[in-house]
Amino acid sequence: MPRSISRYQKKLAIHLSITIGVIVVLVGIIISSGSSIKEESLSIGSRRTEFAKKLSVVRALAEARVGLRKAESAERKLQNVIPEKEKLINLSQDLSRVAQRGNLGYTFSFIEEQQATADAPGFIRFRLSLDGTFGQFVTFLENVKTFQYVTRVDEVLVNYGKMEVVGSVFFHQSL
Repeated sequence: MPRSISRYQKKLAIHLSITIGVIVVLVGIIISSGSSIKEESLSIGSRRTEFAKKLSVVRALAEARVGLRKAESAERKLQNVIPEKEKLINLSQDLSRVAQRGNLGYTFSFIEEQQATADAPGFIRFRLSLDGTFGQFVTFLENVKTFQYVTRVDEVLVNYGKMEVVGSVFFHQSL
């Protein structure tokens, strides 16, 4: 005998069908939004990485600017210490005065000149021949250390009351 479905069972089946339908729709929404959330989190991660790179570039730029300011300051100081070439016009007379203060006989000869560039100072290379005692020579070399121009002593030869000094005086490019 066929069984008839009671009204209660019919209502239960409808409600159960609706509930299952809602659950299926909700599961579909959760699955699709889950993949969307995953995509968005990956996008946020890549943006965060990009932002970190840009931030490090900005920091490096700021450090480079500080370094540039320090370099410019050092260059200005160097420009003040190293004269322009035109100020070296009396170099032989200035060195002669240092030698005369030490009662030394003195001869100056020019060896070569290297022009200054934007990147490096120029120099005038010279040879001094001095007559005197060993003590006078030492005093002369001490005075050259505090000479008004930046001077490099490349070679010193002492032999029986005579001293040969080969050196360079530096200058910067005129602005």
